[in-house]
Amino acid sequence: MLKKPKIFKYDKLVIIAMPLLGLPAGGFIRAHKVLHHLHDILQDHDIQIELYTPPSLILNTLLRYDKEESYKVLDIIVKDLKHFLPKYNIFNTFFDYMIKYIIQEYEKYFKLISNNIKQKIINFPSIYLDRINRIEKYFTKKYLYRIKKPFAIYTMNENIEAIISTKYFALGSKAPVSIMLQLPPYPEITPNKVFTKFNIKYISTFSLSRNIKKIYDKIAQENLHLLMAVSPTPFLESPSILEVIKRNNVRVYIPKPSNAYDKELINYRSTRKDPCLVTYFGRLTPFKGLYDLLYIWKIIERNVSCAKLQIIGKFDKYIYKYNFFNLVKKLELKNIEYLGYIPKRSRLYQIVSRASILLYPSYHDSFSLTVLESIALGLVVAAYDIPAIRYIYSGLPNVFTVPRGDIKRLASVIIDILKQDKALELVNNSKVIEFLRLYGSWNNVARAEARALLRVLRKS
Repeated sequence: MLKKPKIFKYDKLVIIAMPLLGLPAGGFIRAHKVLHHLHDILQDHDIQIELYTPPSLILNTLLRYDKEESYKVLDIIVKDLKHFLPKYNIFNTFFDYMIKYIIQEYEKYFKLISNNIKQKIINFPSIYLDRINRIEKYFTKKYLYRIKKPFAIYTMNENIEAIISTKYFALGSKAPVSIMLQLPPYPEITPNKVFTKFNIKYISTFSLSRNIKKIYDKIAQENLHLLMAVSPTPFLESPSILEVIKRNNVRVYIPKPSNAYDKELINYRSTRKDPCLVTYFGRLTPFKGLYDLLYIWKIIERNVSCAKLQIIGKFDKYIYKYNFFNLVKKLELKNIEYLGYIPKRSRLYQIVSRASILLYPSYHDSFSLTVLESIALGLVVAAYDIPAIRYIYSGLPNVFTVPRGDIKRLASVIIDILKQDKALELVNNSKVIEFLRLYGSWNNVARAEARALLRVLRKS
């Protein structure tokens, strides 16, 4: 029997990701959806996949919550990750040990300082980075000890924990690295801006940004072959990453489609809609326009008596929640309802599909699954004109944009749609239907990524 010719230099791929469905973070959800298909596609090419979830990422996720809530979050993380364990041998062997270690670390940090100042101190850049480096150096070493060479590395997210673990994998193995950017890799803050503002927020952000740049430089010097992104936004909002790319001859690729919606969403397009109902669902944080929502809604309430706003999601921090409800009282908003976080996707789709409009005043996004899912559910979208919305959704008749931060104009757009009752004709336009065909398959997303990854893995 003839031996099958080997066409790949690397027949093993270590994927660094936190694939979760149970937490309201688009990057985690995307990793979960893509990883299933990517595993099967690469197996067809006799490429073995191993998963590595950075323990520092799990720990830092827990540290954002109070003690009671954090253990509920840990249960969600463990349940979602265990779903993947049978497919990934090495990750399986030390999963229980990793979770036990994370709990011990969490308890240590929780007891270290009072709840009031915990977040500010443990997330100060030097402490934050030291913690991640210490944990990832330890666990990547244990992981590398178990894995056989040669292999390549694919990091599915640009969060700092994943990038630091990538650095240690690259240093310890000299394996070729590919990274997917779902957001800008770091904030671009110049020294001039720091000294002009001269407050702790800008100083700490500048410090963190400078350290992350150095990490990307180090990975690129070691063996960064491919830098992918879900849209051009990460490169536009972190332009200095282009210097790293040019200096180290790194290939850049933007797959299309780079995201998808679940096919079941189409079933909810026929849901009878409330022509006066507006919705927002997603992360509840200022950079997603949390407070803009309320100022916009004040204008809409004054002009459309039947208008109702439902808000769905989890607050990133307690202070955001406190400020949000204080502002609701201050503005004397009446037709507004906070429904909390809805983890069950089918229930979420059922509720959102009753609305006619998505109000989405986000200041930063690289793609926005919320917008994509809303279009699939049959909603009109009103948003700020940020690069991601422009790149992915421009030309669609049911997506309206105004300049970033223009509260009055965004309110005016929604008032016009509500008064004219024209949402239904917009969402069934032929351009919208064609767009939904392109973005209706996670398998297509995985195949677009696999094409680029196979070029890295192929025998040189």
